[in-house]
Amino acid sequence: MTRRILKVGVAGTHSTGKSTLLSSLKAQLEANGLRVTIVKDLARAARDAGFPILSQQTEDTALWIMAEGIRREAAAALTSDVILVDRAIFDAFGYLEAALQVTGRPRNEERHLILEELARSYARDYDLLVITKLDEALALGAGRDPDEVFRRAAGERILAFAADLDRSFITMTSENSGAVKREILTFIRDRLDTMADA
Repeated sequence: MTRRILKVGVAGTHSTGKSTLLSSLKAQLEANGLRVTIVKDLARAARDAGFPILSQQTEDTALWIMAEGIRREAAAALTSDVILVDRAIFDAFGYLEAALQVTGRPRNEERHLILEELARSYARDYDLLVITKLDEALALGAGRDPDEVFRRAAGERILAFAADLDRSFITMTSENSGAVKREILTFIRDRLDTMADA
C-alpha cells in the first residue's frame, strides 16, 4: 500500500504572509515529530533560468514553474509526511493571467488552455488549499516588485481561479493568520489520525 502524504498548497500575490505561515507551520509540525518539506516559491529560480517573471511572465514561464513545482512536490513525497507548498501550481497561472491583463499582451489561446487545464486538474492533488488575500495597508516586503497594479491583479486572478475550482479553500488575511494556522494544524492532525486508524 502506498504511503499517504498530506499536502497543503498556499497561493496568493506577493507579500501576503505565505512564507511566514509555512515556516511557522513547519517548525510546529517538526516539533511534533513529523517530516516536513516546504516546496519554495519558484519565481526567482525561473528568472535565474532565463524566463521573464512578474508582469513580463509568459506562457513558457508559467509552464516551467508549474512543471518544476510538480517535480519538486513529487520528490518531496519520497521523504516527507507533510508537504507545504509555497505557491500551489495554479498560482503561476494566476500570475500569467495578471501579466497579460496589465500589459495588454495577447494570449496564446492554445497554450493558455493547456496551462489552465493543468492548473485545474493538479489543484485536486492538494489535501488543503489556502489563498492569501492582499492587504494593501501593509508594507511591501524588502526586495519585492513595487508594481502595485500588477500585485493587485495577481491577487485577484489567483483568488478568482480558486473560487472557480470545484472545492473549498481557506482564505487568509492579515487579520486571521493565527486562526488559519490553527485550522491548518487541526486539519493535519485530524487527517493523520484518520489515516492511522484506516
